Amino acid sequence: MSLQSVNPATGEVLETFAATSARELASMVAKSHAAFLGWRATPFKARAERMREAATILRRRRAEFARTMTLEMGKPITQGEAEADKCAWVCDYYADSAEGFLSVPTRRRASCASIRLASCSR
Repeated sequence: MSLQSVNPATGEVLETFAATSARELASMVAKSHAAFLGWRATPFKARAERMREAATILRRRRAEFARTMTLEMGKPITQGEAEADKCAWVCDYYADSAEGFLSVPTRRRASCASIRLASCSR
């Protein structure tokens, strides 16, 4: 089964994507997990650099991304440009803030926890 990207304004098929087999999907998940393991060991400075690179790409290609949003979702071009700008801003924000967010120490009070649900009669 394939998946099609359709322009909502014209009904034109923009692109057709082939289905991903279970085997291909398992391989993608395994590669993603391996990448995650490497990423979590990456120093924050290097992570921030990558996020800033992503922001730069979003800004440089904003017109292209906005056009894609217009074609695929029917979004007005100015809103697509604003969305690309917002995504770039978010990348910069997390490049500047992620280390602080993720370095907050957590305290453990117990080695395990449980939740008990109880019904209430009113």
